[in-house]
Amino acid sequence: MPALIQWDTDAHPCKTLRDVGLRLHSLDVFHPEASGLLEAFPALKTLGSVTVRHGPETRLVAQISTPGGMRVLQ
Repeated sequence: MPALIQWDTDAHPCKTLRDVGLRLHSLDVFHPEASGLLEAFPALKTLGSVTVRHGPETRLVAQISTPGGMRVLQ
């Protein structure tokens, strides 16, 4: 969770990154206790591109729009 990350600089790291045209399209979070995860982190419900789903194992699937087309990271 970004709220739990401590940046040891005055400026947030994203301010120094060059824009290379990558955009997060969606992030699917799979977890055996998906409802418990949503209960512990209710802010996950408000992130439009993030979906929390029940799954037999914990894993992430990200769809990223790139200048060369959509890419999927699993």
